Amino acid sequence: MDFERFEEEFSNLKAVFKQKGFAQKPNASGQNVFSKFLDYHLQVLIITSRLEQGIVDHDSFSKYIFECLKNKIEPSDAEMENSILTFGKIMLDLSDFYIYTRSFLDTLTMCIKLSFKRAGNRKWKSMKNSMKGLLNARKMEVCKKEIDFSFFEGLEERISWILDFKKSRDGLLHKYYHFVFTKTRKGEYGYDIMNGTKTSWGTDTVRGILTEVQSVIDNLSDLMEYLSGNLPT
Repeated sequence: MDFERFEEEFSNLKAVFKQKGFAQKPNASGQNVFSKFLDYHLQVLIITSRLEQGIVDHDSFSKYIFECLKNKIEPSDAEMENSILTFGKIMLDLSDFYIYTRSFLDTLTMCIKLSFKRAGNRKWKSMKNSMKGLLNARKMEVCKKEIDFSFFEGLEERISWILDFKKSRDGLLHKYYHFVFTKTRKGEYGYDIMNGTKTSWGTDTVRGILTEVQSVIDNLSDLMEYLSGNLPT
């Protein structure tokens, strides 16, 4: 996976937060947003590394099964057990990616809110504490009218992808009985969310796991770049 831009934008935003004083000790209400912000950097590197290795292991097992079938050989019990373990790891790591990324987005939201507070904006409390809250059209309009129209207009453009992200997350965490792993048309290991009317796999709705994760990383990079250049001073 490509983390070059993510690393650059993360470093830039970290410098902005330090300048704002977020690196200081937690305030009276115990808000240590800078620490939470830093946590995600290591979390996402570990999780994506495990995901990549899990998919490599899965592909290796698929090739092994193909050879067994071609040569009419029974797969070993050890290989079958390893494949079950690999599947479980991929599902767990993908779940973790959604969970920790969701928390990171909420941390960024709190950083935005505190930035307006420290800039002296009296309406900063009108902003919700989560990206989910901001995605509500009515609440976003409140932020535009009461806090800063230009900033939140630009922010809205850069968080629209979160609706799609939330759909995937909810499918895995809350509708796991509809969640299936399969291959995309290009042969990438991916997933689909089944429902009562869908009976086939391999359609255009199948998403490659690493492709989707990379897309989220790229979207986060865009978001962090925007915040670095547009947060109030």
